[in-house]
Amino acid sequence: MTLLDLARQNQEKLAANRQAFRATFDVPLLQFWDTITGFDIVKFDDWAQPPDGTSLKDHLTAKHGEAASKLVADLI
Repeated sequence: MTLLDLARQNQEKLAANRQAFRATFDVPLLQFWDTITGFDIVKFDDWAQPPDGTSLKDHLTAKHGEAASKLVADLI
């Protein structure tokens, strides 16, 4: 896969998930997005601030529901 292919694939992911992400988390997906690398899970984890000993997935599920966890998993 070339860098151009990766960037194109990431743009498609961004376009497909922008509205759902905003509706779920009330922040723009672009805040956690890089054109080349895609979704920055570390930056998102810092923003979400799961309590110590709690996984990001469990935290998102408890706070926003199962669909939120699936959305983030799809972005990774």
